[in-house]
Amino acid sequence: MEIQSIDDAELNVTPAIMDKVREIHRQRQGEDKPRRKKQLLSVALTAILVLSSLTVYANNQYLQIKNKEGIIILSTIPAIQYTDSDYKQKRREEAQSELSKRLKPGELAAYYIEDTRYSKEPQIEYYFHAMERKHYDDLAKDMVEMKAPVVLNPSYLPEGYVFDYGVVQRGLPTEYKFANKPEYQSLMHELQASSEKTDEVQGLYYKIMNTTKADSTVMYFRNGEKTFNLVVFSDTKSPQIRSDQAIRVTVKGKEMILSAVSSSKRSLSWRSDDERDLYMINDIMHSALSNEEFIQIAESMIIE
Repeated sequence: MEIQSIDDAELNVTPAIMDKVREIHRQRQGEDKPRRKKQLLSVALTAILVLSSLTVYANNQYLQIKNKEGIIILSTIPAIQYTDSDYKQKRREEAQSELSKRLKPGELAAYYIEDTRYSKEPQIEYYFHAMERKHYDDLAKDMVEMKAPVVLNPSYLPEGYVFDYGVVQRGLPTEYKFANKPEYQSLMHELQASSEKTDEVQGLYYKIMNTTKADSTVMYFRNGEKTFNLVVFSDTKSPQIRSDQAIRVTVKGKEMILSAVSSSKRSLSWRSDDERDLYMINDIMHSALSNEEFIQIAESMIIE
């Protein structure tokens, strides 16, 4: 599926865009079922053959997907196990809990915690007060209004799974994420001099950021205690997927990477046709999607 950019002019015709989203979704849901079943079976059987014939890549053999010009558009790199101390995790949870009370839904804040036990060097983090949408139509409106990647509901879900909720996410612009950038340094100085120090959580400084464009859309699906999510990141350039093992699969002519980090998380990743967006289907081990289910979800999202 190709994700098109949405400019300001298109925001004035939101009903038309919504009608198009719903019409495409209805058409997909109304496909000839015997033909659909045959397609899915074919993809599943192909996936079984591919997956069973490939072995785990050694640490120095990571995957790359290139476009027609030979440019790398997706690759894997070694996984890193991040482990925060219980103290650091507790302080971050306290800070974000406090920010959730102070921010309105849809607001983004840059913050830092002045605490040498938390971090020896001051570091900027961010918190976005997301609006959880329980209905897909409400999420689709957010996609349009916040200029987020427009994602259709998958027409295939593993048995028992239903749409739980979705959110459009905003994050800090790239220039605020790296300590060697002048924008980062300027923001840090501003935070340290801020009068918006909270009383409830000692050492928390924050600033509400005036960003209007979203950087991702996330949809969550649930079957009892089992969950998986579908996330689409916008404007990605040659993204790298951290993994301990990975294989390459092809779905409807599109190359994808099925990867795993240790025994805790698996992902199926691919790029949009225009190479602007990164799609990822993620589960954790207690959800235990089969390889074929990963493939079928992705297959149901690609419109030929």
